[in-house]
Amino acid sequence: MSTKLTLWFMLFVLPFAVVAQTTINDEFISAGQEVTLTAGEYTLDGFVFVEEGAVLTIEPGVVIKALRTPTTGDNASALIIARGARIEANGTAANPIIMTSELDDITDPTDLSWEDRGLWGGLIVLGNATTNRGVEGQIEGIPSDETRAAYGGDNDADNSGTLRYISIRHGGAALSPGDEINGLTLGAVGSGTTVEFIEVYANFDDGFEWFGGTVNTKNLIAAYCGDDGFDYDEGWRGKNQFWFALLGPDRAGAPGEHDGGTVQETAEPFAKPYIVNATYIGPGAGNAPQGDRGESIIFRDNAGGIYMSSVIVDYNGQDGGVAVTVEDLADGSDSRERLEAGDLALRNNIWWKFAAGQTMADIFPQDFVLAHVQANNNMLANPYLRFIDRGNSRTLDPRPSMNGPAAYGATQPANAFFSPVSYKGAFSPAGALWTDNWTALYANGHTAVKNRWVGHVTRLGQGFTTNLHMQNKGAADQTMNVATYAQDGSALTARTADVPAGQTVVVSNADFFGGEDVSHFFVDGSNDVTVTASYKADVDNAASAELNETSNAWTFFSFYSADNALVFDGGAFINTGGEAAVVTATQKAADGTVLATVTVSEGIPSLAKMLFVFDTNAGFVNQPGSLIEVTSSQPLSVVLLRGTFAGVSPAFLYVTNPNRAF
Repeated sequence: MSTKLTLWFMLFVLPFAVVAQTTINDEFISAGQEVTLTAGEYTLDGFVFVEEGAVLTIEPGVVIKALRTPTTGDNASALIIARGARIEANGTAANPIIMTSELDDITDPTDLSWEDRGLWGGLIVLGNATTNRGVEGQIEGIPSDETRAAYGGDNDADNSGTLRYISIRHGGAALSPGDEINGLTLGAVGSGTTVEFIEVYANFDDGFEWFGGTVNTKNLIAAYCGDDGFDYDEGWRGKNQFWFALLGPDRAGAPGEHDGGTVQETAEPFAKPYIVNATYIGPGAGNAPQGDRGESIIFRDNAGGIYMSSVIVDYNGQDGGVAVTVEDLADGSDSRERLEAGDLALRNNIWWKFAAGQTMADIFPQDFVLAHVQANNNMLANPYLRFIDRGNSRTLDPRPSMNGPAAYGATQPANAFFSPVSYKGAFSPAGALWTDNWTALYANGHTAVKNRWVGHVTRLGQGFTTNLHMQNKGAADQTMNVATYAQDGSALTARTADVPAGQTVVVSNADFFGGEDVSHFFVDGSNDVTVTASYKADVDNAASAELNETSNAWTFFSFYSADNALVFDGGAFINTGGEAAVVTATQKAADGTVLATVTVSEGIPSLAKMLFVFDTNAGFVNQPGSLIEVTSSQPLSVVLLRGTFAGVSPAFLYVTNPNRAF
């Protein structure tokens, strides 16, 4: 019996079959059949349709690798869920579903980079919801004579299944010039479909594109896509929250391209999605990638859309580098009409660092758009995202600073779909990134994996003691990993600490580090465990003070100086970035007059620590209460210590908190 016949027999006899074959082609599932892909690796060969009435279930841990040159004669490999079919792809953060190229060794983060795009097609889901085309659609990227590629209908509650925790990598193959496949295409997909925690990484075309429909989404990532991050057309009306776009410096469009119609630009339903708590990071205000646009977000062809509580930063543009363009035609219906009708709105967002200039009028050059954003609580201000990096140095951290304007003041629509959060943008200032573990951003070393907590060690033999406190507030025992380093950044012996549920474990550098001269350490582990450190001065049995300190990674902070004739202001700066850190400091009087400008370091090596005293010997003025602002080219873990000079008794050592950290 042939393989094909055996599979057909299994599917005919069993209502639900588990596929054992490793190659998936267009014959592996037919109309009305139900097939499950169990955890393992599969090869996608050509255009594979899940036909009407069929259900494809993909279990956590499945890896689908697509052939760059299919054996079928198709121009690319792609997985297409036809109208009336369903996909039930439920990955988890610990076991995501990965769709990528055959060339991608997912165990090796260096074999392919974010510049490797267009190596296969992508994932396409088609449904029966409404569009404003007026006629049935034929999805882009698939030959026009393929009847199974049709989309559109009259059921806005249509259910095409579930997509959850899926990473789609290195797709967007060009079938012909200008005809590419998006990472995830949603054609007339209805609101009964679940789409959340989806990453599109290094796609040649758009990350996501909607053609009409009503599907809602949460937690989407479009990273290093060669065209736009998020593109919609034909009257899409979904609700959305927590979007993240990161554009590369080599090739990119805009974070948002928003079109109203392709066949009928003036027809209803008008495109009016809600996009709430988005973070868009452009390719860099000084870069000019191939294919870039003149604006970070464009509305045209009668498109509407509501942006709320979002953060849009660092956008370039060879054609101007502005924030938003709203189509304004001399004759005919346009997106300006949608703005004036309330179908298009920009409310309570933060905009920062555009090539067009430093004022609202610069980045919103259309008078009617400028008036709108000024009347709707938009802000031109640094949101103080923790660190923007487009390489693989593990320093990308799009969370806002706890003290920055993006950490508070968010609003969401009065609808149960939206999670009520206080922060603007896609990420909470507290806690881990929701991109951790399951994304290519995490696996390929873009986002930080060692910066959960960083500690400074006061040195033994100099009258100091460091204690590390770990409090487990959870219901399960935890093991914390502690990576230790010498002052020059070289790695020392890694250690672990067991912290039972509900208990606090305290260890001292005198015993925990085994006699090694540890300068600083990284702690990683369960978020149920709170980590702090305490520093104790004990000179000649004099009085001592002990305070707790919890560390972050910052590129800017400030503090107010003390009288350095009496005490010292010192700092321990640990470079958690991937390159040498250039650190400078400016001292200002109460009226803003600059008293001193000092180069703290011309280059703290990566993972190394520098000790520094802010006194007259370093070039500062002894003026108590003056403001000292410190700027670094790389994220620093900062411990500021204020204490008595060596030999002074009684001795005191205090931890002082930095201000304006980001």
